[in-house]
Amino acid sequence: MQVNAYYLEQQSNAQLAVTVIGLAVERFRLRNRRLPEKLKEDLVPMYIERIPLDPYTRKPVKFKKVEGGYCVYSVGADRIDDGGQEKNDEGHSFRPGSDILFTVVKPGEP
Repeated sequence: MQVNAYYLEQQSNAQLAVTVIGLAVERFRLRNRRLPEKLKEDLVPMYIERIPLDPYTRKPVKFKKVEGGYCVYSVGADRIDDGGQEKNDEGHSFRPGSDILFTVVKPGEP
């Protein structure tokens, strides 16, 4: 299977966007001892210049709190929002092109 350069670039841009936001969320969490409520209001401009766009939707990357942490994600090449999950309920990986994630889970922390 040959993967074209455009697909690889979009995937890299999505991974970069979620990582940049993930790092800004971590900086916020370390300083404020809590997670942000709203990315734009809580992170811009102190922790990040702007909220990166998901290259697949051209909308801001998604952020959600999960038990013990948070997840920042892009909907991925299939443009289907899987809710920021890497695996389905049976523990199997989602199909190729699914959500691209940056997840931090720390037991016992917000």
